[in-house]
Amino acid sequence: MGETQILPMGIFNAIRRSTLFRGVEDSVLLELENQFKLITLAPDDYLFHEDDVGDSMYIIGRGKVRVCGKADDGSELIIDEHGIGTCIGEIALLTGQPRTATVYALEESDLIQLSKSGLAHIANKYPDVVVKLTAAILPRLQMTQMAHVLSQLFGSIEPAALKTLQTEMTWLELNKGDLLFNQGDAGDGMYILVTGRLQIVFTELDGSKRVLGEVGVGETVGEMALLTGEPRSASITAVRESNVVKLPTPVFERLMVDYPKMITQITRILTRRQQRMLKGVRETRSFNYAIIPLSRDTPIRDFMGELASSISKFGRVIPMDGGQFDALYGVEGVSRLSLDHPLDLAIDRWMCDVDFRYQYVLYVGDPDDTAWTMRCLSQADRVIFVASASDSPEMRPVERMIQQRFSGIRTELVLLHPADTKLPQGTEAWLAPRQLERHYHVRRGDGQHMRRLGRFLTGNAIGLVLSGGGARGYAHIGAIRALVEAGIEIDAIGGTSMGALISGVYALNQTHESLYKLAEQFASSKAVFDYTLPLVALNRSSKLNTAMQTFYGEHQIEDLWIPYFCVATNLTRAIPVISRRGSLRRAVRASIAIPAVFSPVVVGDDLIVDGSVMNNFPVDIMSEFLEGGMVIGSAVSPVRERASKPFEIEDSVSGWSLLLGRLTGRRKRVPSLSKTVLRALEVNSVYRVRSFEALVDLLIRPDASAYSILEFDAADPLFEIGYNTAQAALKDWLPTYQARYG
Repeated sequence: MGETQILPMGIFNAIRRSTLFRGVEDSVLLELENQFKLITLAPDDYLFHEDDVGDSMYIIGRGKVRVCGKADDGSELIIDEHGIGTCIGEIALLTGQPRTATVYALEESDLIQLSKSGLAHIANKYPDVVVKLTAAILPRLQMTQMAHVLSQLFGSIEPAALKTLQTEMTWLELNKGDLLFNQGDAGDGMYILVTGRLQIVFTELDGSKRVLGEVGVGETVGEMALLTGEPRSASITAVRESNVVKLPTPVFERLMVDYPKMITQITRILTRRQQRMLKGVRETRSFNYAIIPLSRDTPIRDFMGELASSISKFGRVIPMDGGQFDALYGVEGVSRLSLDHPLDLAIDRWMCDVDFRYQYVLYVGDPDDTAWTMRCLSQADRVIFVASASDSPEMRPVERMIQQRFSGIRTELVLLHPADTKLPQGTEAWLAPRQLERHYHVRRGDGQHMRRLGRFLTGNAIGLVLSGGGARGYAHIGAIRALVEAGIEIDAIGGTSMGALISGVYALNQTHESLYKLAEQFASSKAVFDYTLPLVALNRSSKLNTAMQTFYGEHQIEDLWIPYFCVATNLTRAIPVISRRGSLRRAVRASIAIPAVFSPVVVGDDLIVDGSVMNNFPVDIMSEFLEGGMVIGSAVSPVRERASKPFEIEDSVSGWSLLLGRLTGRRKRVPSLSKTVLRALEVNSVYRVRSFEALVDLLIRPDASAYSILEFDAADPLFEIGYNTAQAALKDWLPTYQARYG
């Protein structure tokens, strides 16, 4: 680049010739010229190179320049040539994106340069000029952004096809909360998200709504309409301010004739979408988080450094507070400008370009209602509140503001604990006044806790589900030991009945060794069975209650380091009960309340019994909770119950006759009531394993059929069966795990 000079009249004339400043009064242009610099280039001097930082635009006042790129063989590829009055690099002025081409002078040339700081100065004094300037640049920017997402979506596109798409696709702007289309609307085309984020919502017959997934930059919605023309199967809403382009069905049909490769690409898009839906995956290409500290004393800088490091394993990530935003944008104080400032469009487009280049953007707001906090929230898909667990749990003004002004945005809470914390306490006081999607506990200095948070926020958490199965559930303990030894960190855990019992102990103590102590407590059926007159159940359940108190004390589910759930059944209302908060002891006691064997748990007017009645292997619950993470399932229920000898009963059985036989020494082999009930519940698990295999990334199926469902004194051999089965399953699965988690 040649020497920079200050030549006022040359600058004035160059600005005046530019179409971007057409209509601006001369008196205003005379004042604007102080924000421009005149640059003189000799023939063959370079103005900038491809991939240089894009922070300025140029207007040619005299001479001619060439725009070029590189051909596949490394030779120069001429793209265009420009003369007097032409603007160069104006898109970079709005987005800050790296230069996409190289520009050099063909002859001696004068160009004037406007930097971001110069644009900011003009905006403060002549806001209307900047509004018109950015509006004039916007169409070219939209065409560039459209070309970018189309090439990502369809791969290499023939120039003629690209031109048709760019000219005939409709550009739509959506504000946060706007509806793109409604479930049941006529299907008249496909939409591609250029900037922002969309949510897919399905309305059930009863009017309730269910979120099916989210759509990130470069992804599509409504593509099925191109092939079938059927009505929309779900509603699409903008989660934040978004730009969408529509490919109408007639345009697609014409392109399909001339460019048949496009039908192949559309088919691939449909296939990927269906696969993700079947897996319950809400996978997208980018996520913006607004990280809001709830106190100025929150150690947010250290926290953000550790969080960004844990997230970086899954994609490009950039943490950005107000100071970092100013530095990267290139203008001091720009982060503090309000959303209605004349520079807002330029700032917004710059942030959109950040979305293109990073998969995860972590905007760190202030603990107050500031302009920077508002800008963070305007770009956010989700809000993460961060607080020290020792602080007051009362709602902050910034939280109330977000509830009012950003209604519907997903909010989550991270509670930071001192390094010597054994187990969190008092979490309910934080959860009660807030409407949170979920919460996380992080112990300062604990790398595993930060890795877990990073996996959850990126949709890569690992969940373990344990089925019911009575004494056979001891095999779960061996399976957990194998997982731990393989270095697999369990981020969430849950189960039903015996699976709820074991997963609850693991969630509370975080060691597989603690599970062996559990087995000692259940050394035989006598440890929990206290038979009584069977008017309500076969057992008083006093021993079971004592065991629950011993295992769990008064700990609350929300105070556990890792998310935990267990499943019970509401007999009164015929619905499953999924416990994620409240007394851990009571939740597990309900999940293991085998009908007719143990007394039910009474909650108000409802009777709660064993979760196996409705869901003995709740991998579906875990899959939905993880939102794209990996589900590991351990199912111990055998397909066929082994019988060492045939039963000696007819279709009708007299209990009095059997009792008499026992008293006289003529005992018959008959199925016991408790075993029959347990097996009746267990067969549900066998069926669900088959139907839910698509939801499980790793299925561990220990063959424990040689042991009775009540053989609680067979812990050691069942440990080994579970351990060996898990090791064999891990041998084939670990390469898949390592490819994703490194």
